[in-house]
Amino acid sequence: MRISTLTLAAALLLASPLAHAQKAAKVSKAAPAATTTKSLLWEISGNKLAQPSYVFGTIHLLCADDLKVSEAVKKAVGNSQQVALELDMDSPTMAEEMRSRLMLPTGQTVQGCMTKEEYAAVNEYFTNELKMPFAQMGTMKPLILSSLLYPKMLGCPTGSYEMTLVEMAKAKQIEVIGLETVAEQLGLFDKIPCEKQAHLLSDMVMKRAEAQQEFGALLKLYQAQDLEGLLTMSMDSKSLSGK
Repeated sequence: MRISTLTLAAALLLASPLAHAQKAAKVSKAAPAATTTKSLLWEISGNKLAQPSYVFGTIHLLCADDLKVSEAVKKAVGNSQQVALELDMDSPTMAEEMRSRLMLPTGQTVQGCMTKEEYAAVNEYFTNELKMPFAQMGTMKPLILSSLLYPKMLGCPTGSYEMTLVEMAKAKQIEVIGLETVAEQLGLFDKIPCEKQAHLLSDMVMKRAEAQQEFGALLKLYQAQDLEGLLTMSMDSKSLSGK
């Protein structure tokens, strides 16, 4: 089993640009295409740009104690006019927009997309291990349900780089914008058949020890700022192909 960035839904690695910076943090500038530099924060400058911007790679879910914001990131945020995340995280309507897109089409259920064996295993795990009433969650998209497994895998209070960046921006009265709409991002799930989503969910439950091990490996690569390792792990993912 392989963990992919899409399978992790809103839980895994995606970039968060810190846009329109006034002053450069000390990071790689005009780096060559093939580089072994390990960094999560990159400066975008040159090519007649009036001022630099920054790209900071975030991971959506990790232990709160492991969430570290470097001085370089703090400096980049403090010198920025905008913080651009995947979604506009401080939008007052975002939660409502997300709720309306978490459900399967009318008449479709998770149980109907699974074999009896798959449903029994997932229902038992959600009910007894996660203490969630899976029988009442049957109209949610399976990949959304998959995202609920990761806090258990971590086994610790969780933290969010995105919300941390939002709080930092608010404290400095910096505008927060979104690069995508909720409809665009969650619309990706609609392109994956319910049966395939349900199989990925049941596979994660039945192979959870392996999934936890791979999730831990991904976290270690992120903490080591090993972008090449993260890319290799994502490219080798077999979750979405069903292999």
